[in-house]
Amino acid sequence: MISPVTLLAVTLTLSGLVIAVLDIRWSLQLVSLSCVYSGALLASLGLVVHLMRGHLAWAAEGGMLLTLAVLVLCSPLLPANMQDYLEYLMP
Repeated sequence: MISPVTLLAVTLTLSGLVIAVLDIRWSLQLVSLSCVYSGALLASLGLVVHLMRGHLAWAAEGGMLLTLAVLVLCSPLLPANMQDYLEYLMP
């Protein structure tokens, strides 16, 4: 069974990425970034909690964080508008 924390983290991150890919308006850029950041933060916290408790949900959260890291590292291979968005994601 998937933890609600994991489900919320994935939902927030994916909704932020979908808003960014659809590029509806620049005014939604802040909403998109906040969704991705909050999803990544929630996944990080969930990863620590699930590792400490021994739940298997840590694998889903770790996979999501690893996917985000690979996406940021592979940004030179992506289209220019996605490169700009990923630059905003890096602190």
